[in-house]
Amino acid sequence: MITARMIKKQLQPIRKMANDFEIIRNNQSIGFVKAFVCGKDYPNTIQTVEETEILDNDCLVFQSKKYYVTNAQPKAFDNEVCYYMLEYSTDPKVSESNNRNEVNNVFHFNAPLNGTNVIGSHDFTLNIDNSIKNIQEIINNKTEDKEALQKLLDEIKEASVNNKPLTKGIFSKFSDLLAKHSDVAIAVGKFFVKLFF
Repeated sequence: MITARMIKKQLQPIRKMANDFEIIRNNQSIGFVKAFVCGKDYPNTIQTVEETEILDNDCLVFQSKKYYVTNAQPKAFDNEVCYYMLEYSTDPKVSESNNRNEVNNVFHFNAPLNGTNVIGSHDFTLNIDNSIKNIQEIINNKTEDKEALQKLLDEIKEASVNNKPLTKGIFSKFSDLLAKHSDVAIAVGKFFVKLFF
């Protein structure tokens, strides 16, 4: 069985050869990450060699070249993120298009949670971008617990798209599953951060 410790140990020699990419988020530099541009087997992909969080629409900069992240996938073992695989485009218009698509996929609804309101009794804007799609891709790549993970995603979709309240205790019902599959938990967390903030 592959463990996080094994993966991190394998990444150590690669880390020494990796480059320092500057992370730009919301037009501000937030730090650096050790990473490398993948070869032909993974076109338009950057792999980090550490667990520094990278988000969709971040921009990585190396030697003045900008890489716009279109799909950030955390890779976790033993419920611990070890590195990220980042699909990218070098075209800034792709990044702008992704941001515009987020704005165009807007729904309005009240979000009561068993009679109480999550954010108040007024409408708010829900921005459902490709987060649901990212969660679905992660689940599709799973070999175990696929059906239970799909049930979780179906409940999240129904609540977010069909203006239905989240079922009380939804996360406690799936807590063992989310603890076992931290990559899904991270993606779900990102979805709810985008949902409410």
